[in-house]
Amino acid sequence: MPISKEKILAQHMHRIADEIFKFEELEKSSYSAFTAETCHRQLKGLPIVDNLEIVYPKLLTCKALRSAEE
Repeated sequence: MPISKEKILAQHMHRIADEIFKFEELEKSSYSAFTAETCHRQLKGLPIVDNLEIVYPKLLTCKALRSAEE
């Protein structure tokens, strides 16, 4: 049985509340892009990385690279 869009949104909202405190060093723009892409891909039935811990180190590396360029 497919999951409704409303249920997916509710699941993401609960996860987001937990993650924003767990990954405080992550920039808001990076986090919002990650969550929006995850939600969009899930709604389209595309593969997702549903665990921010997997991509968190890579996002911090990108942040460091950008800071070094400035």
